[in-house]
Amino acid sequence: MRTGEALERGLGPEERRRLTEGLLRLLKEQAERYTGGGSSSIPVETARELMDSICFCLGLGEDGSGAEALLDRGIEKGVATVLTQVESRSMEDTIRSIGVFWRRYDPRLFAHQIPCDIDYQLAIPVPESRRGVDYVNAYLTRLAVENQFLNRFSGVAEKVLLERWCPGYRELLVNLFEPVFAVALGLELLGREPGPLTLGKEDLEELGELFRDGSRRGLDDLLCGAADRLAVRLEFNGRESREYLRACAAELTPRIATARDVGGLEGIFTPVDGARPGR
Repeated sequence: MRTGEALERGLGPEERRRLTEGLLRLLKEQAERYTGGGSSSIPVETARELMDSICFCLGLGEDGSGAEALLDRGIEKGVATVLTQVESRSMEDTIRSIGVFWRRYDPRLFAHQIPCDIDYQLAIPVPESRRGVDYVNAYLTRLAVENQFLNRFSGVAEKVLLERWCPGYRELLVNLFEPVFAVALGLELLGREPGPLTLGKEDLEELGELFRDGSRRGLDDLLCGAADRLAVRLEFNGRESREYLRACAAELTPRIATARDVGGLEGIFTPVDGARPGR
């Protein structure tokens, strides 16, 4: 099995044999638990799922936590999830579905599974290598940072910007944070207050001049430095939150490097002319 092979990587023959025997013993115990103690005979697909769960749990616990401890921690995160003032059907549906996850999740037998639908896209997706409650916890952490950022603005300002960026954003599977963050970062680079979230054509030209001669490494340093200043301005004090903003800024580097040469910065920094969003 793929997860078992990952655990065996780098082991000698004797260590591999002992690991395999240990995994099979655990699988037998889990199969008996699954059948209520009546038998250890189960379908092959169920056995694979149980083994995936075992291997997932063995990969946890660097800080002494197992799947059940992560579940308790995740429930707290779920309760504390910060919602944004801006409407998004996919975000609302995702948060509602994650609410079902806490009731359906089985950390003892199927700890690797994610029994819910997560459709809302993050600016930086959680790696698929993270599974089960570990994935959901990481997703909620990133979503909370994005929504806390959005809530630093008036609500009206975001709606004006998002209407200009993508008029159907309320119904589509799009990330709300990314276009708002890009404009706020652009304003920070220009030394302006980001609150209004308004960039004009002249501002884009000024940003173009700022980006014109920088190498990718230089652009990365410029954007990450602006992200640090923006975090201070918006009172983002947590280390994880600041690191996420820096990572999102770094994600803009290759896009800006490509766009600056063809005059396409409007695709990254959405210009706003002050129009009000529709109802």
